[in-house]
Amino acid sequence: MERPPQAWNAGLVTLSTACPDWWEMIRAGRVPIARDLVTNAAEAARAAAIFDRLRLPDVPGRPTFAEAAGPWYREGVVRPIFGSLDPVTGKRRIHTVFLMVPKKNAKTTLTAGCSITALLMNTRPNASFAQFGPTQKIAEQGFDAACGIVEADETLKKLLRVIEHKKKIVHRGNGSELQVMTFDPQIATGGLFAGTFLDEFHLLGEVAKAARVIGQIKGARTAVPEAFLICTTTQSDTPPAGVFKSELEYARRVRDGEIEDAGYLSILYELPVELQEERKDRSRPWADTALWSLVNPNTGRSVSIDTLIEDHRKAVADGDHELRRFASQHLNIQIGVSLS
Repeated sequence: MERPPQAWNAGLVTLSTACPDWWEMIRAGRVPIARDLVTNAAEAARAAAIFDRLRLPDVPGRPTFAEAAGPWYREGVVRPIFGSLDPVTGKRRIHTVFLMVPKKNAKTTLTAGCSITALLMNTRPNASFAQFGPTQKIAEQGFDAACGIVEADETLKKLLRVIEHKKKIVHRGNGSELQVMTFDPQIATGGLFAGTFLDEFHLLGEVAKAARVIGQIKGARTAVPEAFLICTTTQSDTPPAGVFKSELEYARRVRDGEIEDAGYLSILYELPVELQEERKDRSRPWADTALWSLVNPNTGRSVSIDTLIEDHRKAVADGDHELRRFASQHLNIQIGVSLS
């Protein structure tokens, strides 16, 4: 359904997604993205309302996302991606999001919520949405989260049909569907998806031909103008490689303003290089616990700093391998910068 023209450009149009002051924004407790990315205020508000109404399936009492989920994902991903749709041309100005955030920040649940939101926002009949996990286990976790969100809401249970043996959720009204599956280059290149979600993107660095496949997924916009791609990841516990390395470097350059790509949004919860590097006296600035909540936006919800302190103490006792894993997975410290 076409939206009223006055909804377009309701916000201030920003021609750049660069955010060179990203560290200052993180320190201020804000999402590290450019200001005024929403150009279709009506669609942004509608998406946020849908997302906020969804219920967390694995929390006692099943609170809504508005009550229990951190606002950072709504403001950083949901509003910009859905609030950049031109109702006249059908094109989405922001078509790619690269989100890097440490473990335990509810990435799987939030991604599932975004995928359900996309299914409900969609107006294209029989549209296809895909959520890929790099392993079968991660794909199953993503499907379980999406199913849990549907099962937790009586209205959604009537509107959406879950087909468990096919890992599929179908919109009863317009026939659009969300398929959750393990990343397979042949399957990924075979469909024209209106929306694609890639979870734990760093693991795709080990997959042959992944870069070519992702390029083809991005190319779906030629046939489906509203198509989008959302990549979610933590830092790798080994030096970044393959498509993950190249995509991470590209995301940083867009964020820093070195590359102009108005359709690409980087959301990177990481410390500046000087805080990741080991100093001459062998001290590690990132070990300052006062910094940890800055790169864990879900602190106080799914992330406990006290628990991270305990895990860090154990990792130190267990040796360099465990310390490297802790730093990369919980603080997004890049291996090869601070820890070899």
